[in-house]
Amino acid sequence: MAESFDAVVKFCLRLMAEHFASSRLTWTADALRGTLTCVTTRLFIHSFIRSFLLHGSETWPVRKENVVALQRAEMRMVGWMCGVKLKDRLPSKELGERLGVDDIALVLQQNRLRWYGHVLRKDDDDWVKKCMEYEVEGPRPRGRPKRTWREVV
Repeated sequence: MAESFDAVVKFCLRLMAEHFASSRLTWTADALRGTLTCVTTRLFIHSFIRSFLLHGSETWPVRKENVVALQRAEMRMVGWMCGVKLKDRLPSKELGERLGVDDIALVLQQNRLRWYGHVLRKDDDDWVKKCMEYEVEGPRPRGRPKRTWREVV
């Protein structure tokens, strides 16, 4: 399960980078000319980058390395859009504060909690709620158990 989820995250990141690369030059040139405002950049981050990276994230059993990969990808794209280079040595936390963008880990947690609230309000005979309360019978496999979605929430 975790291996297939890691593959999904890597695929999403690669696909996002490919789509973003086509608009990268335009955004970087506009940022260097000073024609982009923080509001415009923030709207682009929320509407394009975050919606693409976090699509369906409500049900992901996210691990720490997945969150780190998402944070790096997002900050790399934000840096491209703002015209920030590696030699500027601007921390991603400062760049996020400058644009008024929340950390992607916080957004993931908010998405999970919002979806969990929807599930809790469903009828008791709804299949989604039954799946949330389902307990697998039988012995557990050896080793450390994989984290479930409920443990992540």
